[in-house]
Amino acid sequence: MKYFILDIIPKIQSYSRKLDEVALLTNQNWVSVNDIDTSKTVFIFRTNQQLIISENGKIEKGASWEYLGNNSLIINRQDESYLFKHGFLDETILAMKVDGLNEYAVFVNETKYGKELNDINDLIRFLEATYLGKAGNNLSGEFSSEPNTLDNRLGSVGLIDGGQLVFYPTEKRQSSIIEGCRVELNGQKPNDGLYKSTAHNRFEIKNGILNKEFRIDTHKQPNGNIIEVDCYRMQNSKKGSRVWFNDKPAPDGLYRTGIFSSVIVKNGIVV
Repeated sequence: MKYFILDIIPKIQSYSRKLDEVALLTNQNWVSVNDIDTSKTVFIFRTNQQLIISENGKIEKGASWEYLGNNSLIINRQDESYLFKHGFLDETILAMKVDGLNEYAVFVNETKYGKELNDINDLIRFLEATYLGKAGNNLSGEFSSEPNTLDNRLGSVGLIDGGQLVFYPTEKRQSSIIEGCRVELNGQKPNDGLYKSTAHNRFEIKNGILNKEFRIDTHKQPNGNIIEVDCYRMQNSKKGSRVWFNDKPAPDGLYRTGIFSSVIVKNGIVV
């Protein structure tokens, strides 16, 4: 792991989740930022304290992790152990401070921005735009954030139909796009419904408020067709998930969602 000095972390720690929120940390593909350009190293923290480390698909066996309390975490790799302190954690970024040093190991959640945040400078701009209200580079053509001094907007999201959703806080402490935000579509209150972004998220809006945000997982079928499954928060496809084919509810049938997994769909819903 490569370590970075990140002056931004202390500035945004008040927005961070805690390391003891294991549901946020576990069973996610955390990609090491320094490796994205040359190789791909993925850390998966399992709930049984097993740590899966994959480097370009090659699995390192015998690694483990343990939350020690007091926002401290230990990682065991073969003959070496590492003690980390809480740096920053949200659904996209994991930054762990090396104990005794002012340096951080940094990871990006692959299901969120694993491809767009491909170096440390992109990551810093993303954190500034999200939590400090500074305008950053548009990393994917999908997400942007503007200074709160303009109109207090939290950010904007480009849609596949060319429209744009803009999100505004409804509470003082809101600093990023979360459920409960007020939403405008091209400057107007949007109709109730589902809106698909250019970065494979789907937003459910009711009465001008963001009700839920879904991650879109894609699955290729044996006949070559691609289906999309709306996954809520950290969950995978489950009963009640919406399933789409060509941006329409998928026809009734059995669909493959993994090498050894499948779902039954009726009326566009997993049953």
